[in-house]
Amino acid sequence: MHSANALATAFVPRLRQHALLFVTALVCLFTGSLHAQTPLKQINAGGPAVAPFAADNSFSAGSSFSSTATINVSGVANAAPAAVYQTVRWNSAFNYTLTGLTAGTSYQVRLHFVELSWTAAGQRKFNVAINGTAVLTAFDIFAQAGQNHALVQQFNATANSSGQIVVALSQGGADNPSIAGIEVYTVSAPVALTVTNGTGSGNYSAGTAVAIVANAPPTGQIFSGWTGGTAANFANA
Repeated sequence: MHSANALATAFVPRLRQHALLFVTALVCLFTGSLHAQTPLKQINAGGPAVAPFAADNSFSAGSSFSSTATINVSGVANAAPAAVYQTVRWNSAFNYTLTGLTAGTSYQVRLHFVELSWTAAGQRKFNVAINGTAVLTAFDIFAQAGQNHALVQQFNATANSSGQIVVALSQGGADNPSIAGIEVYTVSAPVALTVTNGTGSGNYSAGTAVAIVANAPPTGQIFSGWTGGTAANFANA
């Protein structure tokens, strides 16, 4: 579980009218608990084990391809280790069948991509579906990130009646699909936030940055600060 203390040292505890609130820091203020996401599957597609990613597994077909190019992971949220992006699995069509999950339960699926071969947009386009639902269409890695640059796409998916999440890749306009890695995480329960005399109320997932804005003060008064939590509950505030 993330605690307020765990985040307090990373942020300056000052309150302003336009504060940013990290929901994970507010566990103590809400009924119930908010647990950190737990990785259940981490697969290095087309390659060997790269901690914490396991060697390639659970695929239906395809070939692996590797590169010694330096991979740029800067500015990429939830990037895998750079070595994960130095190998990919590719084919005209193939699946990853991820088993051992709880039927009917929602999970977060992170798909890791990199373009190791092509040097211009439009040279590789493909489709991705998760349990039969299209999540990416005519997806062009180079157009999104360029060559040798990590790219992460994240989706929520519900395990089927067999406790599986099936990631299916197929041709979508040019060349063949390829993928560098796959992860499956548990999904944290949303946290309810209520803001009085301001905006920002709602239900938020773990790690969400929420803009909290105070209402305009009555005539003759000025905004002086937030109440209802300690400075340690606020990030970038």
